[in-house]
Amino acid sequence: MGRGPCWSLGARVKISGLPRHRPAGVTTFLQSKAIDCSAFDYDDSFEGVRDMILVGGKTRTVFGRFGHYFGAATKRWSKPATTDIASADIVGLDPYFADESIEVARLSVELGKPYVTIDCPVESFLHRHSAATVVSAEYLRNQFPGRDPRQLLRDYADAGGGSHLTFGAEEILFARNGGAIQSVRPHLIVPKCTLGAGDTFRGGVMHAVFSGMADGDVVRFAAATAACVCLRFPMACDPRGLDEITAMAARIGR
Repeated sequence: MGRGPCWSLGARVKISGLPRHRPAGVTTFLQSKAIDCSAFDYDDSFEGVRDMILVGGKTRTVFGRFGHYFGAATKRWSKPATTDIASADIVGLDPYFADESIEVARLSVELGKPYVTIDCPVESFLHRHSAATVVSAEYLRNQFPGRDPRQLLRDYADAGGGSHLTFGAEEILFARNGGAIQSVRPHLIVPKCTLGAGDTFRGGVMHAVFSGMADGDVVRFAAATAACVCLRFPMACDPRGLDEITAMAARIGR
């Protein structure tokens, strides 16, 4: 969490690593929320990455070219800046940017900055050094078909720090190296849209870890953050505030 006050959780946020194009609408929106976009590396010749998402019930279908984007010979994202990480209190790290993702993790460790990441292999540097790794149900289904979730969590927990395995609205398992496996069932809601719930869960984990919450409270706060997002559409234009999220978290798994 770098510079520029975040309008929802009261944090200051700086974003870097986004595609090298000029997404005027996205940039304008982020800047209107006082999010620092100064690390964006623009390239007017690149149209950017776009997708279309159909949401219905518990399923989502995504139409896009992200596989081509991340697999292309030309890397259209910026390299990590040591100064950005040095000025952060906590880092949110996507694992998809090849060597640059690993470099962010390495710099974070070198500079003593905690980071939260998602959906990376058990044995990876990214997971082994993270303050928390959020592993989604989709990643588990694709990477470990038929595996026992509790054994998977044991593997993740013993390889690194805090780990959380999410299963949508059903159950969240979490554990730490050497600790017992625990679980939390999210608060039941009637969602307006589930788009962004996973990313927001990770954001909730970041805020909770930064705030020094215990592991169970980290999970409850993250689950409440994701649930609150699902109650608004479009969620980015009207996110729930910290008071509402905290109130919902207090009702989860108690």
